[in-house]
Amino acid sequence: MSKQKTPLRQLALTGAGIAALAASIWLPGLVQQNALQGDIQLPEPDCEITTAGCTTQLDQLSVSMQLDKNRVHAATPLTLTVQLDNIPAQSVMVDLQGQDMYMGINQLQLSPVEGSPGKWQGSTELAVCVTGEMTWQARVLADTENARISTQFRFQAK
Repeated sequence: MSKQKTPLRQLALTGAGIAALAASIWLPGLVQQNALQGDIQLPEPDCEITTAGCTTQLDQLSVSMQLDKNRVHAATPLTLTVQLDNIPAQSVMVDLQGQDMYMGINQLQLSPVEGSPGKWQGSTELAVCVTGEMTWQARVLADTENARISTQFRFQAK
């Protein structure tokens, strides 16, 4: 008795092939999206963001920060730019704190830069330090659907 391909069997095989193809296209993106869960802390980079920007990464995730000035001064407008790679952020905030002295609350909600995927930007002013120069810590907090990615950058201001 020979096995004939019935239309129903042929339809089932075609459907299974289409499902396998769709899964091979859709599944990697779903796995990457679900891989970002909980709190993820990227290492603090050992670089100066006032010269040419600074980048840190962990696996495929990358956070870069750049300031609009080479020399940062208190009480003058300062624009911060954050570039996220492989981090589908819904919001990005920078929390600025004095390293050795409490300088008040300075949290900046960044806005996405139109036409530049992963790029976020915002402006603020730093408080005046009575010692003349201060090391600042800029903690970047990027919220995704299932995770919070954070890292910290340091810079000097007069």
